[in-house]
Amino acid sequence: MVDVRPAEPADVPAIRRVARAGWHAAYDDRLGADAVDAVVDDWYAPETVREYVTDDDVVYLVAADDPVVGYAAGGPDPDAAAATARLGAIYVRPDRWREGIGGRLLEELTDRLADRGFERLRIDVLAANDVGRAFYERQGFDVAGRGEIELAGAVCGEVTYAGPL
Repeated sequence: MVDVRPAEPADVPAIRRVARAGWHAAYDDRLGADAVDAVVDDWYAPETVREYVTDDDVVYLVAADDPVVGYAAGGPDPDAAAATARLGAIYVRPDRWREGIGGRLLEELTDRLADRGFERLRIDVLAANDVGRAFYERQGFDVAGRGEIELAGAVCGEVTYAGPL
């Protein structure tokens, strides 16, 4: 049974490993391994992850059974109404997919965000992330919009999900 707990600075290397594995599993076929590495190196630089883990405005959780096998982060959505939070990221090691770890992380994250007064959650995910999109739909989130994002020099489709906490 995995333990879901607040992330600590000591978890940063493990969070980065889970992020890299999850991104490669989700996007290598669409973006290529080099582009995935570039995005992960940028978005998950050690100092960036450490900053989020220690930010009081962000709820950053890890799922661990020694070692960390997943993580989730969320906080205020600067592009939405005050009562809307944004899911910054949620990933589970690919060899642990479909064990319910992502659902446990999301449930704990949404509970903690609701305790902080948030009422809704916004989730942005690459359109090519079939596993992630299916996960959010199973969790009851609805498509709220579509757009594009540039990653490693490529324009990618993006889907926004939203729903109550």
